[in-house]
Amino acid sequence: MAGGINNIGWVYAEKGKFDDAKLSYEEALQLSIEIGDEVGRGKSYQNLSAIFYKKKEINKAREFLNKALVILKKYDQIDGIASSFCSLGEMEFYYGDINEAEKNGKISLEIAKQIGYPELIVNASELLNLVYRKKGDSAKALEMSDLFYKMRDSIQNEKNRKGTIEQQFKFDYNKKEIEITTKAKLEKEKIELIAAEEKQKQLIITIAIIIILILVVVFAGFVFNRLKITQRQKNVI
Repeated sequence: MAGGINNIGWVYAEKGKFDDAKLSYEEALQLSIEIGDEVGRGKSYQNLSAIFYKKKEINKAREFLNKALVILKKYDQIDGIASSFCSLGEMEFYYGDINEAEKNGKISLEIAKQIGYPELIVNASELLNLVYRKKGDSAKALEMSDLFYKMRDSIQNEKNRKGTIEQQFKFDYNKKEIEITTKAKLEKEKIELIAAEEKQKQLIITIAIIIILILVVVFAGFVFNRLKITQRQKNVI
């Protein structure tokens, strides 16, 4: 339930409706506290931190992010920990504390590499690229820039691959559906044809029976008439 409310908040945030997003995240946070969902509470803190950061309320953003980190570390939410350190680094960079930004960015990047999370690597390398450019370390800035583009391209290629697979799946599904529909149509036509042939046979049999009955009646009438004539001739004699 809290996860669903968090998702609603995410939709609001994506649309730039930060106040509505904040209300949804606060509702999710309250629900997580009531049901004792510690991980959900940590994610809600993290989401609220992101909203405060977008609203330029950096102190509150940092406060909620630190609350989130305590919980995420306790329950080994590795991806959440990596993204939180990256966010902390971004806040430190905003404040001009370049060394702290570098430290948190490195922690985030190391975790992201360990768990093989391209999106987190992109975020951390982008932050560190800014840090090293600010520090005038062009070699490391270039290294982070290369890593950023490499991971970004990897993500895009993966999306393209999944898109291709999805399109192939849709094509195969539609093809199979057409085959099934065509087969069903042909089967129906076959059944209808058999039924029509059977009906035709029954009609022919019925007509034949009627004709035979008529012939029998005619023949019987003829025989009966001949018998009457014969009887009359006997009576005359």
